[in-house]
Amino acid sequence: MKGILLNIILFNMMILACNISFSQKDINVDNQSYIIKKKGDTIYTKIEIRTFILNQKKVICYDNSTNKTTYNPKNLRAYYNGKDYYESIQMKGKNLLLLKKINGPVELYMYTYRTSGYGTNEEGVSLYHSSGTASTYVLQKENEELLITSIEPDQYIKEVKELLKDCYYIYKAHKHGYFACPGVEQLVSDYNNWVIGNSNKR
Repeated sequence: MKGILLNIILFNMMILACNISFSQKDINVDNQSYIIKKKGDTIYTKIEIRTFILNQKKVICYDNSTNKTTYNPKNLRAYYNGKDYYESIQMKGKNLLLLKKINGPVELYMYTYRTSGYGTNEEGVSLYHSSGTASTYVLQKENEELLITSIEPDQYIKEVKELLKDCYYIYKAHKHGYFACPGVEQLVSDYNNWVIGNSNKR
């Protein structure tokens, strides 16, 4: 009888452990996770890590218990989930929390969306992939409109170079093809270093 009771207790403990594991497997428990509210208040909290698409639309935070609070892009300035940094951006008249790749004179974001064939998605971005998900770049340059790049690599490289053409060597590469083009992240990093370098010389 004691053996049966012991097995039942052990089984229940295993079930409890599994429930805890499943309930927390997508919750970041790193104390470095935080949200930044619109007024600039920073709150350290546990943040549920979900897909890139869901991360763009809302943030689910947990306190030390199982209580959760949900924030949307209108409530927040930014958040860090222990892995990635997201910032609130208005795109096509809609607020989204976009994954931020580069900070500087030109800020680079990644926008991920569901695809379902030809047409545009709910934010008005052109797409013609098969069903699934796809990502594109979003750039914010000071005093310029937000640039949402095309999907095709050849096209979005041209769009990014056009935005950064006040840097001569980037513009030269776009116009004359003097060297093989680096990726968008490298282009933006090089441009930001060029801007910062010139400002330091003044």
